[in-house]
Amino acid sequence: LGSEIYSKYGLKVLFAVIDEVMAQVIYRLVKVAKEEGLVYPETTIGITGRAGISGEKAKLTLKYLDELGLHSKIEENVVFVDDGLARGAAVMARCMNSLGTTFNPLGGHRGGKCILGQRIKLQNK
Repeated sequence: LGSEIYSKYGLKVLFAVIDEVMAQVIYRLVKVAKEEGLVYPETTIGITGRAGISGEKAKLTLKYLDELGLHSKIEENVVFVDDGLARGAAVMARCMNSLGTTFNPLGGHRGGKCILGQRIKLQNK
């Protein structure tokens, strides 16, 4: 199919089709997860790898995910990362104890301050 699109319409259209298809795949995965009760109001969606973030995929993905009505500002609850595993490992190595809350250090708490000082005090008690 890709060869046919390329030969008839060129590389630009092929890339546009790939972007559209991948954005629809992401939409479908999240839609099914939502229908199965696996997406909560505090859920943040992470899209990793070039296959998910290159070209117009991010823009299209946000457009389709917005249709699901997950958040009033979907762009604040979707993260696009080139390499999620490497980025996650870097964050963990840098400041492992500052994620989450004082009593639950790992948990993806967003928007708060670094809790490393609180964790050290708690552990020294």
